Amino acid sequence: MYFRQTLQIVGLLACLLNISPSVADAGKAFLEQNAKQPGVVTTDSGLQYKVVKAGNGVSPEATDLVKVHYHGTLIDGKVFDSSVERGAPTSFALNQVIKGWTEGLQTMQQGGKTIFYIPPHIAYGEKAVGPIPANATLIFEVELLKVYQMNTPRTLAEVQAFKIASMDCGKPPTLPGDKSQLASISGAADKYAACAREYYKYVTTQLEGLIRLAQGSDESMRDAVLDKLRDSNKAMAEQLEPAVAFVNSYEEMKAL
Repeated sequence: MYFRQTLQIVGLLACLLNISPSVADAGKAFLEQNAKQPGVVTTDSGLQYKVVKAGNGVSPEATDLVKVHYHGTLIDGKVFDSSVERGAPTSFALNQVIKGWTEGLQTMQQGGKTIFYIPPHIAYGEKAVGPIPANATLIFEVELLKVYQMNTPRTLAEVQAFKIASMDCGKPPTLPGDKSQLASISGAADKYAACAREYYKYVTTQLEGLIRLAQGSDESMRDAVLDKLRDSNKAMAEQLEPAVAFVNSYEEMKAL
């Protein structure tokens, strides 16, 4: 509190002396002093954070979905956005926000609360966004309420499928021109087909899990899940296409 009051006094004196430090310069000076405060950690990117309350749950990865309460201010204390003041937490995919958030929240555990001091190059940079001026340093107090892990299986069946899917099925063997030569590749073909079927089950399980999550989520989380679902569906379909094509052709040839 004393440090913030000191900055406000310095700003007032600058105005009286007709000195107008830029937003960028003011932010830089703030971060230089803030880095000296007890408990403040500075990362390689320039992000600063101070743990208010340690969590005891999982830490999110960049691809996960999170549910948070937050209070955002400029360095002069002006509030520009606050889910706390709105009385409603918000949800989003961690890789769809500013870089300072993506990096910062990965230092947290579910249930924790942290203050982040984010320089403009990992915030909104030279772009003004609503009440946030260009080149602004931002302060967020964030409470991590929930982590929805997108790459972590949630059931025993999914764990088993995940282990199988993590194996490389390799390239499908080349099918012969006619059924009479099928025996020569049957061992490799059966092995590949079995792996492909397990991978297909894994993909289906993961997509069904995302659909269930979307159906049971609030509106902001549902949008984030559906975006993830669309991306996952496209990527998995591309991975599955050659495997499905081989298995279908192999089964058709055996049935002749």
